[in-house]
Amino acid sequence: MIDIYINNQRWHCPTQWKEVSLGQAMRLETLIDAAPAEIRGHFATAFDPSAEESGLDATENQPLQEFYARTLAILGNIPEEICLRTVPEQVAEFVDHYLSLFVVSLIFEPVFEPEHPDGFEWRGERLLLPRSGVDVAGKELPCAGLSAEEFCNASELYTADRIRYAAAIIATLCRPEGEAYDEQCALRRAQGMEMLDMQTVLEVFFCLQEHINT
Repeated sequence: MIDIYINNQRWHCPTQWKEVSLGQAMRLETLIDAAPAEIRGHFATAFDPSAEESGLDATENQPLQEFYARTLAILGNIPEEICLRTVPEQVAEFVDHYLSLFVVSLIFEPVFEPEHPDGFEWRGERLLLPRSGVDVAGKELPCAGLSAEEFCNASELYTADRIRYAAAIIATLCRPEGEAYDEQCALRRAQGMEMLDMQTVLEVFFCLQEHINT
């Protein structure tokens, strides 16, 4: 976390995925989807240095200024009106330096280094990530224990909108030791998962993506 001071008030902003909730990522994705294409393109060089510069200037472009302010509001849990009244150049500099990682990851591909945990704690339960195995040739097979139903349900949601349906994807793939897959149980477990941290969300996505690419 990093602190930002606005009008002598201190707010905490994330610098790592484990400090961002799924709910924040969902709100940020909604903001990105509603933004003009030129604003999304503005962050292209942060993802690919060879990309063409957008030419937008946060000192002059009001839609870009508002996008920066709303990004700061979402990720810092700061009232939006406070961010919109803050000096635009200062907001843009802060977002570019500390928060653009999250924006770029939702526009393009996640900038993320997996840690490969075997599970995570959620509401008093230890939920296990899908396990890898080996095929008959001895080649590693990601998510070897998934049934066809589990894989199809999760991959369809992932393809449709991985952030919007992240809770359902995770509840489909991650369960306590020995628990069989049950769709209604997964739907109940998914409720409230917008509070789950994005490091965990991306770890599950990484497992699923490996299986999709196999």
